[in-house]
Amino acid sequence: MADRYALPMRLTRRPVRLAAKLVGRHLGFVGRDLRGADLEGHDLRGASFRGADLRGARLCGADLRGCDFGGAQLDGVRARSANFSGVDFRQASIRAADFSDATLDGIIAECVDFCDVNLIGASAVGADFAEAALIGVDFSNAILDRGLFFGSNVERCIADGVSMREVRAWGTRMHANSFVGADFTGADFVRIGFDASRMMNACFVGTRVIESSFVGADLSFTDVHAMVLQRSPSLATATIVGMRGRSSVFEPEGEQSLPDSQIDRRLRLRLATSAARSADAPVRQL
Repeated sequence: MADRYALPMRLTRRPVRLAAKLVGRHLGFVGRDLRGADLEGHDLRGASFRGADLRGARLCGADLRGCDFGGAQLDGVRARSANFSGVDFRQASIRAADFSDATLDGIIAECVDFCDVNLIGASAVGADFAEAALIGVDFSNAILDRGLFFGSNVERCIADGVSMREVRAWGTRMHANSFVGADFTGADFVRIGFDASRMMNACFVGTRVIESSFVGADLSFTDVHAMVLQRSPSLATATIVGMRGRSSVFEPEGEQSLPDSQIDRRLRLRLATSAARSADAPVRQL
């Protein structure tokens, strides 16, 4: 049976210009060639772009809530201020695209290839980036609160001023990123590699960090109030000048424990063994 929502073939050739306002729920774009399409400002809610080729398309200001972009090609897309809330991007390719100031709340971006993407000022609250490759992305001042980063690869990104409150990240590589002034309040980090990252003035209030690596990282002047750090001995190689906080629990491991000489004396940190909360655990109060 023919797809009654299929876009007429004459509109699939580039450059595409849709003069009339489109309503996505009445159109299907599955597997279509929409390279260079001009869909700026259109209402395309609920449309399916699964497997479509939208390389170089213009989607600025478009309403794409609830659309399906699974497996689509979105390299070079210009989507400034577009609304992608609840969109399924699974296994899509999104390289060198502009999503600045876009709304991506609740998106599913599992296994998505994000490389050199502009997400400055974007909102991606509750987004799922599991096993996604986020290389060279600019997250400056973006809001990624309550996002999921399970097994993701986040490298060489600029994320100064980013908000990542209450995110959950397990087994994620976050090497050589810039997180200056980032907000990680209430985040849960397990087996994360923060090696060679710049994290000055970041906020780790109430954050839990377990079995993570900070080799060569710069955590100068970070706020670690009520932070819990467990089995992360590489912190001894990080720069922590001016780190501040109270009621934090640092639980180092082995002989590579954090040296007293590297801890700002204003801190109220407790160094404990793996049984930090047990009554008989040796605890050293600074």
